[in-house]
Amino acid sequence: MITHKLNKCAAELTKWSHENCHKTRREIDKYRRKLEAVRNEVDAANVHYYNELRKKLDVLLVKDDLFWKQRAKTYWYRDGDLNTRFFHATASTRKKKNQIEHLEDPQGTVCNSIEGMKAIANDYFTNLFQQQNGERNSVINAVKTCITPEDNNALTAPFSFAEFREAIFSMEADKCPGPDGFSPSFYQYFWELCGNEIFKAGCEWLEGRSFPPNLNSTNIALIPKGDTQTSMKDWRPISLCNVLYKVIAKVLANRLKLILNKCISENQSAFVPGRSILDNAMAAIEIIHHMKSKTRGKKGDVALKLDISKAYDRIDWEFLKEMMIKMGFSQKWIGWIMLCVETVDYSVIINGHKVGPIIPGRGLRQGDPLSPYLFIICAEGLNGKEAATLKNILSIYEAASGQAINLQKSEFYCSRNVPSEVRESIANTLGVTQVLGTAKTMLAVYIGSLGNASRRVRITAVWVSKISNLSTWLCLENKRGTCIGHNPSYVWRSIWNSKHVVQAGCKWSIGTGENINVWEQNWLKDGMALSTPSDMEFVGNITKVHDLMLNNSKKWDYDKIQSMFDNNTANRIMQTPLFDSVHEDTLVWKMEHDGLYSVGIGMCIRDDQGCFVKARTEWIEPILDVEIGEAMGLLRALKWIDELQLHNTDVEVDCKRVVDGLNSKRNINSDFGAILSDCRSLLATNLVNSNVKFIRRQANEVAHSLARVATSSASFQNFIDIPTFLVSSGSSPLPIAVAEDQTVIIFTKFGANHH
Repeated sequence: MITHKLNKCAAELTKWSHENCHKTRREIDKYRRKLEAVRNEVDAANVHYYNELRKKLDVLLVKDDLFWKQRAKTYWYRDGDLNTRFFHATASTRKKKNQIEHLEDPQGTVCNSIEGMKAIANDYFTNLFQQQNGERNSVINAVKTCITPEDNNALTAPFSFAEFREAIFSMEADKCPGPDGFSPSFYQYFWELCGNEIFKAGCEWLEGRSFPPNLNSTNIALIPKGDTQTSMKDWRPISLCNVLYKVIAKVLANRLKLILNKCISENQSAFVPGRSILDNAMAAIEIIHHMKSKTRGKKGDVALKLDISKAYDRIDWEFLKEMMIKMGFSQKWIGWIMLCVETVDYSVIINGHKVGPIIPGRGLRQGDPLSPYLFIICAEGLNGKEAATLKNILSIYEAASGQAINLQKSEFYCSRNVPSEVRESIANTLGVTQVLGTAKTMLAVYIGSLGNASRRVRITAVWVSKISNLSTWLCLENKRGTCIGHNPSYVWRSIWNSKHVVQAGCKWSIGTGENINVWEQNWLKDGMALSTPSDMEFVGNITKVHDLMLNNSKKWDYDKIQSMFDNNTANRIMQTPLFDSVHEDTLVWKMEHDGLYSVGIGMCIRDDQGCFVKARTEWIEPILDVEIGEAMGLLRALKWIDELQLHNTDVEVDCKRVVDGLNSKRNINSDFGAILSDCRSLLATNLVNSNVKFIRRQANEVAHSLARVATSSASFQNFIDIPTFLVSSGSSPLPIAVAEDQTVIIFTKFGANHH
């Protein structure tokens, strides 16, 4: 059992740490003194001794730097000189900031003793997580079934090793560990050693719907909110789960993300792939701008901002379960989710002391990879219920879900034509305060509260989320003459003014070609556009890229292109790829490049004994990006083995970015992503029994040799015997060990010459 092994490992590591790690600072001081003693007396006799001292000191300094870097939790730090002093200061400041000096109980009595504060924390969380039964049917009945049997089959399909690997390597290496003390970096570093065992154990736990003891135990760390902290409500609880549990939760969360857009309403924009939480923020600002401008009419408008008190902590488990049942999730999937939710126990950390265990009856953990997605599933209950009054809706939702509206943090905003007496009546009825100010000033306050890094993240997030909608926006502009409009809001004016910057960084990925102009739009493979010719009569009725393609086929009409354009332009057009996976004309980000690469692709097929079967070389016209060449090599290999009807194949490539991108199943909005989509399509249809795996460069010399030949000769060749240049170079295929159920193994690699 892997948990038993981890417990033994933790005990040994704790012993080793006490014996070694705490001596590091003393060892550093010792070697510095030794260096100072011999620094001015270095000669031929002791230079070796001096260098040995320097090497040992360097090792100790790096070790000390890594220790304090892990404690500092500065995830933005990547590379640079040693920053031990900075990390030490950061860790010390964080520890001091998180220290609880005193707590106030519900009766207002202030306590500063550790035992008293532990009792207050225990009572607070026991009450917070206590189950409260409410009437749910009125909310559940309003929710629609949206999950199909096909969706459930995808959710409960057999797990793959790649899913577990992706889960662990997507975590920040130095994130705080759970009660077992192991951080993600431990599993990442030793993945080759323990990965298979974690995969097998995780599958067994899910299939058996049972976790081993303490796997789902969770520490609650308290993070201060605001400038002053008096009661427990002024501390934000963050759950520190065991990484082994988080791997399983993340595997389930990654599957759940793929179907969220089916069961989550469009007006919920947080956590759903392809949507941004800033969508709703900008929509709210547009609404406030409209209300601010509205000064006439008998009917006024009111906008209400609600804050849900302890949103995650109050989620009712039965409500979550019934929501998933009503949406159509299978019992197997619901069983997995509830296993993760209901088997938790908490220990609260108060100044290094544990309080607990606390056994909850409700709530989701902040820090659990599943929690954001389960929360928005519960929030669908609020979207699905229509009632006579807003307060009725909120009361029904509160009773069903267990959540509560925080009236102190809730606000409302009125248009200018709402009389003051009506505003006062709303405030008294709902028990919330009116917010004053304009959309621009409210946005400025929000942005001003952000640090530079956070501001850049949010600005980037806006454009990354909008790029997929930009093609619709630009088409709308062309067809309807959309412009900045009359009295634009601050947000729309800002977006409009930056439009040209976004356009300059985009190019069209060709679907049908019906929405892309041949002239003055960036659609060529290098991201550039064709200039409008001075004599339009020469090109006739050619206006759209679709006109340059064969009818009913996604291929270039070579004869037409060569008859209309000079050789250079014709080659640029015909070298622009047409991807089968791109069904609609889509704007994608341009690839940054510093030149062109001539691409040679080498492929070698071996049987299950590792013996040579066939080899092939291909050559592709110059491309702009190395990773596109790697992805093209994989696509060509998959098409080749499909042509040969070798449908039980291991395909091994040495580009980790390609393999990770293929396994992640995320939509990458670029030509690179389109090629990977074509690869996935082949694997999901004609090559369902085939796998793509990553291997190191040293194990792929045969394919490298073939690729070099293809690059140097710009040729296409097929080999049924071992090529002589492989034998002479020492790269001749040798027998290798492969899985018994695989009949063929193919190595693929692309080689590139930079122009």
